Amino acid sequence: TYFVPDERKNGGSYQTVTSHITADSIVNIVPQSNMSNMQWIKYNKLESVSVANSKITITTNTQITENLPIKVLVR
Repeated sequence: TYFVPDERKNGGSYQTVTSHITADSIVNIVPQSNMSNMQWIKYNKLESVSVANSKITITTNTQITENLPIKVLVR
């Protein structure tokens, strides 16, 4: 689920994309351009992305306690 701002007025809508993820799916984590310096530092601590049982798992080498503005692309 992600937020899409309305181009004509304040606000927007949340969009949900559902897909079947398999073990051979290619998963990319893409940073968004609105990241703060601190978020970039935390983003660079992401270690790996794996797919198992139709779930994406992102591991880090440190605890991240805030949301990072990223996109998860699956193909």
